[in-house]
Amino acid sequence: MNKYNILIIALLSMLVFSACSNETSDVELETGEAVLTSEFESQGRTLLERDSLKKVSSRDELEELLAKSQYSENSFFSYGRGMKFDTFASSDMALSESSFAKISGDSSGASDFSTTNNQIEGVDEADIVKNDGTYIYSLSQNRLVISQAFPVDSAKVVSVIEFDEEDNVQEFFISNNELIVFTNTYSESLRVSESTLTPYPHYEDQTKVLIYSIKSREEPEIIKSYSLTGSYFDSRMIGNQVYFISQENMYSYSGPIFPILYKDNLRIAEPDIYYFNFDPESTYYSIGSINVDNVDSYNVESYLLERGASLFMSENNMYISYNKQFSQDYVEQFRENVFPLIKSEERGIFEKHIDKQDKEAISITFEEYLSRLSDDELEEFMENYQRNSDEYYEKIQAEERKTVIHKLSLGEDGLLYYETKGEVDGHLLNQFSMDEKDENLRVATTTSFWIRGEGSHSFNNVYVLDSNLETIGSLEKLAEDERIYSTRFLGDKLYMVTFKQVDPLFVIDLSTPEQPRVLGELKIPGFSSYLHPYGENFLIGVGKETKENEWGGFETIGLKLSLFDVSDVNNPKEVDKYIFNGKWSDSEVLYDHKAFLFDPSKRLLVLPVREAKGDDDDYYPSSWFRGAYAFEITENGFELLDTISHFDGVDKERYYWNNPDVVKRSLWMDNVLYTISEGKIIASDLDNDLEELAEIDLGYEVQDNYYPEIYY
Repeated sequence: MNKYNILIIALLSMLVFSACSNETSDVELETGEAVLTSEFESQGRTLLERDSLKKVSSRDELEELLAKSQYSENSFFSYGRGMKFDTFASSDMALSESSFAKISGDSSGASDFSTTNNQIEGVDEADIVKNDGTYIYSLSQNRLVISQAFPVDSAKVVSVIEFDEEDNVQEFFISNNELIVFTNTYSESLRVSESTLTPYPHYEDQTKVLIYSIKSREEPEIIKSYSLTGSYFDSRMIGNQVYFISQENMYSYSGPIFPILYKDNLRIAEPDIYYFNFDPESTYYSIGSINVDNVDSYNVESYLLERGASLFMSENNMYISYNKQFSQDYVEQFRENVFPLIKSEERGIFEKHIDKQDKEAISITFEEYLSRLSDDELEEFMENYQRNSDEYYEKIQAEERKTVIHKLSLGEDGLLYYETKGEVDGHLLNQFSMDEKDENLRVATTTSFWIRGEGSHSFNNVYVLDSNLETIGSLEKLAEDERIYSTRFLGDKLYMVTFKQVDPLFVIDLSTPEQPRVLGELKIPGFSSYLHPYGENFLIGVGKETKENEWGGFETIGLKLSLFDVSDVNNPKEVDKYIFNGKWSDSEVLYDHKAFLFDPSKRLLVLPVREAKGDDDDYYPSSWFRGAYAFEITENGFELLDTISHFDGVDKERYYWNNPDVVKRSLWMDNVLYTISEGKIIASDLDNDLEELAEIDLGYEVQDNYYPEIYY
């Protein structure tokens, strides 16, 4: 076999593989007016605000779409997901608002207390620890422990909610006298095939929403349970409305999946499904909302989107974004890459096959065509094809490095209205990469790409999109060959940290949305993975300090706390820094902003810290500190108040996961600081050098699991 035979085989294989893995359907369904469930009308307004949004409203339509996709030959079409049913409303009586007392009426509580470190004021984020000024609610070993924490001399566990073994608790909200708990559940049930009426086992992931009345903290009572198919993705709470999202694949071994909402284990709704370009590899993102003052009031709908989505919510809108995946259609690739290279006198037969979208006929005819070429003709053909292929690949890269953003507005009673979608170049880092102001969405992205013969490249961008998600302003190609490590939008400013070997902190002006511009830049060693505002003129950064290594690259040398003065926007400065011992030192704040506790009025900053002890050159540290660092912060910098540990000494076994001593959150009530691990809560006196006032044992049962700290 000569080299050109090999090239022919490789060429055909590439085209066939592309067709098998990326083909999409052009089928369009009649959209009509969409409603969330049969219970709700959209008050004369349609959810379908753009013609490109289509709806799947039945299993038959879903199977029709799947049948025309690459999964048409799969055997799972002989099974159903269960017998069809009509959506219906639950007849359960709603609990009256008066049945829940307000926390503020409890005179024994603290006069002031900290809350979750949310991105947007007024948009609460679920967490693993919450408090209401009297009680602390915390997750420990798949249990939710309610502890009286204030007054501190009455500190004790008052009750424990035990969850079923199959319920993996994720996080929760508190609202007045209710707990809203989210779990991931693997459900097993019997379903009935529509074709044979034969029961068969059915397995599915579910996101459970468990609503408890905690009017009596000593005896929490479950009052409602919802389950939405798919794994828990994210949630937010605005006022009395809780929004939650699940995600799941759209097919399984037993057949195409249709999202289902359950209430108290009864199926109550199959939400309408919306999509743009149907792709069987898409993921369901099902969005539910519940009114916590009337727990029988709910809404639900599903969207077929690409995998890897992220969520940002303002008080008025929900934005779901994901990396764009470019569809590499077999026939389209042939039309662009190969057809122009075919001899003109032989194009007629190919045109017929292309018009019919007949992939098999195209492949056979193409093989026959290649076999008729001489060696010289084949060599020239392959050279030209390689050039076309490179150009096509660059086009694919240009598409796949984009981020798609969908906008849904929040209506009354938890109704969601799809508004529009937009695109920006580059990928988002996290939820802090987006922000909304004056109906404009501001976005920060990193664009990464690869060029044949040159390798990888990257740069960073800032975009301003109007209410229709049309780009009205942009600032592109910042900090080439670096990527974004953190961003924070504050008013008309964006503070952005990029990194490769030094840490540029950019101050970007967004006061004129159409013309974003860099005002100032600070370059220092290291990087900040989280930025937090301190008044109008300062920023707190949490990240890593770095140094150059012997090979010209960089290595981290420790967890770093920075204070930046940005009062002079053209000349930001690092006022102070605190570097924790050891290159292995770390903090939960780097991965979860909700672990960050800061109160400017108390000048208090608390971080959970894992700090390696011993020689910094040790590959594997000999001992660890796992606890909390408490600082006093002023405009001049940081002063360490004390450290708080939940175990004695530093030589305990070196593992992190399932370790009851790891401090994961901290909070305060009046003059008392509380640090929380899965094993205990420690109360410390803020007015007396953090003297320990009380300790609450959360009843953690030590397991045999052993996971080295080094792997975290």
